[in-house]
Amino acid sequence: MATPSGAIFQQLNELQYNRSMTYEQLINELQKLPKERLQDTVTIFDTAEDEMVAVAGFGIADEADTDLIDPGHFYLTF
Repeated sequence: MATPSGAIFQQLNELQYNRSMTYEQLINELQKLPKERLQDTVTIFDTAEDEMVAVAGFGIADEADTDLIDPGHFYLTF
C-alpha cells in the first residue's frame, strides 16, 4: 500500500510526537468520518516498516497478560 500523504500524514506525525492515542480520541476521529468510510477495513500505518497493515481482530487482556498490559485493556491485533 502507498505511504499516506496530506492531512493523514500530518495526523500521523502528530501521533508519533505524542506516541499514544486514547480510545476516546479514536472514537472522536471515527465519528468525523462519513458513514460509508466506516465500512472500510480497519487499517494501521506501521511507521517502522513504512506500510499499511489490516487489523486482523481484537482482544481484551486477561491476568496472563499482566507483564505486557493491564487486565481488561482492549487491544487490536494485526
